[in-house]
Amino acid sequence: MPSATGMFVLLCLVFVLAGNPGRLLAAGEKAAWSEAGSQIQPLPGDGVQKIRVVATEEPPYMSPALPGQGLSATIVRTVLERAGFVVALAFERWSRAYEGAEIGVYDVVGSIWRTEKRAQNFLFSVPYLHHEIKFIKLRSSRDIQFDSLDDLDGLIVGTLKDYAYDNGFLRSRKFIRLPQNHLLQNLLKLSRGEIDLTLGEVRKIGYELKKFMKGSIGSMEILAKPLASRTTHIAVSRSHPRHKEIIGAFNQALSTMREDGTYDRILTAFGYSVARSASVGWPAAVVNASTSLSGGEPP
Repeated sequence: MPSATGMFVLLCLVFVLAGNPGRLLAAGEKAAWSEAGSQIQPLPGDGVQKIRVVATEEPPYMSPALPGQGLSATIVRTVLERAGFVVALAFERWSRAYEGAEIGVYDVVGSIWRTEKRAQNFLFSVPYLHHEIKFIKLRSSRDIQFDSLDDLDGLIVGTLKDYAYDNGFLRSRKFIRLPQNHLLQNLLKLSRGEIDLTLGEVRKIGYELKKFMKGSIGSMEILAKPLASRTTHIAVSRSHPRHKEIIGAFNQALSTMREDGTYDRILTAFGYSVARSASVGWPAAVVNASTSLSGGEPP
């Protein structure tokens, strides 16, 4: 945990930058942030385009323990390298990742969902992954189906704290929301019959079950209709002096990778198939037979 001195330095830094948000942090200020707990990595050499990407650890998408540091990390790194950048990827908890990119400690947030509020402070790339948020139940609960929020009437649903659910889901009084910090906690509660449903991003559900709860896979079923669909982007603070250039270069390189097959090959390498997504109009990775919880584990 940061010391009182470290926290004081960090707060002072935020107030200083508030008066000049376009200024990137000097070396001494980066050191102060590092003392407070950051894991900024050294960059190689001079004379090249260096870019600092920050992400939150979220397997199977982002994690230093995964091959290629995860699916999203591999896509983002490959795209930025194709665009001519040397990439340094650091992992922070979400609040520090967001703030660090906002004030200039990092250049790019490597994995982020777009919201109107976030778009006030960040410029977003085109989407590079598509996600579906779906409910999962015990197979023995044959009477539970989902077509609308009305179908959740009287149920106990395991949710995640600070997750970007739709307002209608958050405000509904038809069902009980039981929040937890981690998806795995909800899956364990579901397996014990302590909740009726939980929900999450389908690749994440598959990854968690296959890694931690293999014995429970046969007893669970993902419901067909998604609660919501999301897209993942990179984002650069609008106060960054090169934000338009970075996003423009990323978008162009990603388009080239889709055309030449590089994008599809990355998806295949991580165990995902490629399908056409009418909702976003470009190839989107989907879990193979997601309702049966197969596919989606990195090689």
